Amino acid sequence: MRYHALSLLDLVLHVHLGCTLEERATAQEVRISVHIRFSTPPQATVSDRLEYTVCYAQLSAAMRRHVEGKDFQLIERLGRELFAVAREFC
Repeated sequence: MRYHALSLLDLVLHVHLGCTLEERATAQEVRISVHIRFSTPPQATVSDRLEYTVCYAQLSAAMRRHVEGKDFQLIERLGRELFAVAREFC
């Protein structure tokens, strides 16, 4: 099956992450890569119009905003929440 994909590689987020309060006291660098597969080609592939694309800058900013001021005990929860943020862009 052929699909169209978009990849955002090595996005650096500073996250309060860890099981203990001490671990979460200082934000740590977390690097993520996001790979989005589209079941049908995005409209921008046909229209050549910017407004029909997934903007890397907006997606990155939304993910950064999402982790600001939050604590995460588990990286699995962080991943689930960032997945939900990415889904809003597709």
